[in-house]
Amino acid sequence: MKDMIFQSADILLPKEEYLHTWPVIACDQFTSEKDYWDTVNAMYKNKVSSLHTILPEAYLNNDNSKDIKKIHDTMDDYLQQNIFTEYKECYVYVERTLANQTIRKGLIGKLDLREYDFIPSHKTPVRASEKTVEERIPPRLKTKLGSSLDVSHIIVFCDDDEYRIIEPLSKMKDKMQCLYDMDLCMDGGHIRGWLVEGELKEQTDRNLSHYVEHQKEKYNQLLAYAVGDGNHSLAAMKETYRLLNGDPYALVELENIHDPVQIFEPIHRCLTDIDTDDFISKLKEYFPKEDGIAIPWYTRTNQGTVYLPIFKNTEVLETLQPFLDRYIKEHKGKIDYIHGKESLLQLCQKDHTIGLLLPAFSSHDLFSYIDQYGVFPRKAFSIGEAKEKRYYMECRKI
Repeated sequence: MKDMIFQSADILLPKEEYLHTWPVIACDQFTSEKDYWDTVNAMYKNKVSSLHTILPEAYLNNDNSKDIKKIHDTMDDYLQQNIFTEYKECYVYVERTLANQTIRKGLIGKLDLREYDFIPSHKTPVRASEKTVEERIPPRLKTKLGSSLDVSHIIVFCDDDEYRIIEPLSKMKDKMQCLYDMDLCMDGGHIRGWLVEGELKEQTDRNLSHYVEHQKEKYNQLLAYAVGDGNHSLAAMKETYRLLNGDPYALVELENIHDPVQIFEPIHRCLTDIDTDDFISKLKEYFPKEDGIAIPWYTRTNQGTVYLPIFKNTEVLETLQPFLDRYIKEHKGKIDYIHGKESLLQLCQKDHTIGLLLPAFSSHDLFSYIDQYGVFPRKAFSIGEAKEKRYYMECRKI
């Protein structure tokens, strides 16, 4: 079928006896909390688990060559030991119950890497949603090169305002085989998955093809999908394909940006090791007018507001970040990226520290922004809390 940028795959799932120890959270979470990963390692040290097929960023160092060799060997061993059940040419419909009891719906399939690029000027059908830091690709690339399994935590968004792709499957669960129904470790919530095959698979194919045609009408240059989570991992897979000219697909979870459960949280800025009075003075000089979008700031002894001369929340970082980067470069301070207002306020109780509270924006603005501007600046938004990120479950033989 034409325009199948996202399509069905030969999907592997661990057999029943290995299923409950298999899923762990994405490797790019809890990067400053080694205790989290130490706990998971202690739990699954001698168990069959996706943990042994990934390199958590919390453990990245100058030379992870032995770790990566062990990862590749483990992947080969798992395939040789026949720990998986393979489901041919299918999708998996997923429901993830989050801490607040809302359900995030998704569809597992494979994405055509030939239709994706993270360079903003390349108007491919699949695009990054935020700036890709190319220095972050090599560690992932080393892991991807030589891998025999595609073990994925990547989430890709569709702009399905007609609700034709994923939502119909939520009403067809009684017609599908339930593949798993289980709690996730480390307070990750609950997850269930159903096999999409046969007639339902064919109908999903048709809905995906219709969706792409619909997107062609909405945008002058086709914008079908945008990367939500795992952008650097997907970039590494693209580079792997470019270098090896091998398998041109990546396993991903497709989610609908118009699902009400998709809430974008702002990522606040915290500057440390600076003269806060000097920073506030220069901030007010740079943004002198009291008109536009209000950005509250906090220090240990004071608080106030600066106004950016814009009127769209999506443009806040384009306006503010260049000033912050320049100030830090000139004054040798540091910028931290903080999730949650309470965490920001707590950090601001330290001397020589100032926090800027950034506003949220609607997830519905994502595709129109990417179409107009290319990508958001790095650390522009977060999709849910850390524990709500995707866990490794489905995988694919490369």
